[in-house]
Amino acid sequence: MTAKGINAFGMTYWSPDLAHIQRVNAQGQRLHYRFRYDPADISRIALFQDDRWIGDVTAKELRQPDGSLIPLSLWERNLSKQLACAAGQPATHWLRFIHEIDTVSYTHLR
Repeated sequence: MTAKGINAFGMTYWSPDLAHIQRVNAQGQRLHYRFRYDPADISRIALFQDDRWIGDVTAKELRQPDGSLIPLSLWERNLSKQLACAAGQPATHWLRFIHEIDTVSYTHLR
């Protein structure tokens, strides 16, 4: 974790609160944090120190111009990585294929 964010699931999660979060204790030892997430929506993760909730951080890559987030499941992320590879793209380019999953889902539901 840095002031720039938390890297997880190939995305950077951030909140303005991260800039002010304590990184070392009084003895100068690095503090450890962990996060929890809902596999049905990884656009947001919850940050904890020990058992104390620190706050939620959101994926920069999923933020829309109006400030809302694109909901994304872990399954959708994994599928988009497979789509990227099938298209001859690096798996790290998975974010470009999110729209294709939305299109397939919409067509299937019609």
